[in-house]
Amino acid sequence: MVITGIGSNVFKDTEWFNSKRGWVYFQNILCGYSGKMPINTELAIKEGTVSVAVTAFFEQPNLSGVVFPNSFSGLPQKLFEGCTGLKTVKLPESITEIPAYAFCKCKSLKKIDIPDSVRKIERSAFERCTALENITLGDNINSIGEDAFYKSGLNTITGVSGSYAQNYAVKNHFLFIEKSEIKEDISKVKNDNPIKVSVKVKTVKLKKLKKKAQIVKAVSVKNAKGKVSFKITKAAKIKKYLKINAKGVITFNKWKKVKKGTYKVNMQITAKGNSKYNPKTVNKVIKIRIK
Repeated sequence: MVITGIGSNVFKDTEWFNSKRGWVYFQNILCGYSGKMPINTELAIKEGTVSVAVTAFFEQPNLSGVVFPNSFSGLPQKLFEGCTGLKTVKLPESITEIPAYAFCKCKSLKKIDIPDSVRKIERSAFERCTALENITLGDNINSIGEDAFYKSGLNTITGVSGSYAQNYAVKNHFLFIEKSEIKEDISKVKNDNPIKVSVKVKTVKLKKLKKKAQIVKAVSVKNAKGKVSFKITKAAKIKKYLKINAKGVITFNKWKKVKKGTYKVNMQITAKGNSKYNPKTVNKVIKIRIK
């Protein structure tokens, strides 16, 4: 049997859901996030996903961006309600309406593009989106519900001249901009930085650490565009004894209280980018074994 939708908290506190970590799917439905969601989490929903559980994103302040595949048939009400850190959303071209309270209280959302497939925006869809400044409405919009932008920061609507979008903007005292007036300078659009980072488990002998030891080739960087920098962000019990240079070589500095065991070192690798590529940061964990 094919399931096409999941209601509120269906799997909440179940052994199956709690045993997972990260984004959890059931068949072709996104159920939600198991565990504590990291700050500034961005999600590209898997291709082929047709729906999302009603409470999958509800009041997740650490969710900052979501990209939907065009396999979606629709969105549930209150989908992003209370997602105060949400900044970017790419909606699917397959939906026909923005449901009620879908983005209510998304206080970090500044702009959003509504696909041409959407015909209706339900009541209070963007209520209290205080940072919202601009919304681009698709060509087929013919209905916007009551209080759709209540207490939001919206001041500009972009759309097609002579459309329902323009009439709505004029009636509600919003600035209207025709789509044809927007010209994008392609030369200024930058590509995603293709940096790839791989790490290895490194083993160090105990006696070397009591003097000085260097760990080389623990991290490998390929295809980076722009200058690459390294930073150790976390290393339980040993961070103050570690240094890392511009080539990613880790140095232990006379660690006298060394003990045998395996230690995790969290590292941040950043490619600065250039005129054609954006900067990009990758986080990796290196395991160091001391024997």
